[in-house]
Amino acid sequence: MVLLGALRHGLSCSSLHATVNIAWERTMLPSTIMDLVSPDELVFDIGAHAGDKAIPFLQKGARLVCVEPQPQLAEDMRTRFSGNPSVTVVAKGVGKVPGTLNLDICTKSPVLSTFSTHWKAGRFSGYEWDEQVEVEITTMDELIALYGEPRYSKIDVEGFEREVVEGLSCRIGILSLEFTSEYISHTMQIVHRLVNLGYEEFNLALAEDPRFQLDQWVSWYDVVRILGNSAKDNAKLWGDLYAR
Repeated sequence: MVLLGALRHGLSCSSLHATVNIAWERTMLPSTIMDLVSPDELVFDIGAHAGDKAIPFLQKGARLVCVEPQPQLAEDMRTRFSGNPSVTVVAKGVGKVPGTLNLDICTKSPVLSTFSTHWKAGRFSGYEWDEQVEVEITTMDELIALYGEPRYSKIDVEGFEREVVEGLSCRIGILSLEFTSEYISHTMQIVHRLVNLGYEEFNLALAEDPRFQLDQWVSWYDVVRILGNSAKDNAKLWGDLYAR
């Protein structure tokens, strides 16, 4: 399989991209999640931040539910997408059960704001989370009941991904979740949760590159093995795990 050896040995993103380009030239597989979402399909952006990653889906004609717990960012998104009927902004966090939680905000870099205590001890431990706000928590199940079943859900919640998935009780469309090498064991736990929900195939994207890094979707066993070996070889590895 193309790229398995490269991922195991923690090659640089540039090296992987060169290999990926060769892979796409000789296959007809979709190269990014954008190729798997059609016009008028529903997308959940969980941890939407400023809404930047919603734009390509809107340009394709998809409908977006953008969920963001930071009050100011949610308000900014409402202003940004004002008058666009294809966007719904939800100013809440997403977790295992409904309720409220304290969100630790990093004012220097708001993208690092998190509900997760353990996550702050990772690669961003030099930052300061200098504000805290209590926010309302919803669940994936509640969002589905309100807005419908999404074709794709992007989950990027700074170490709180496992709790988000625990608030989902059935298999839906494609999911993506951020992973980092220092917390790869949490990602493996998420994989097992997804398998229990009925997810069967997995792929990976690295850093901010949206392209799938494997030339075919693999089993849970293979993706766990790839992630485990890659995290050992590259302490700064991060990206997105895709499941379908």
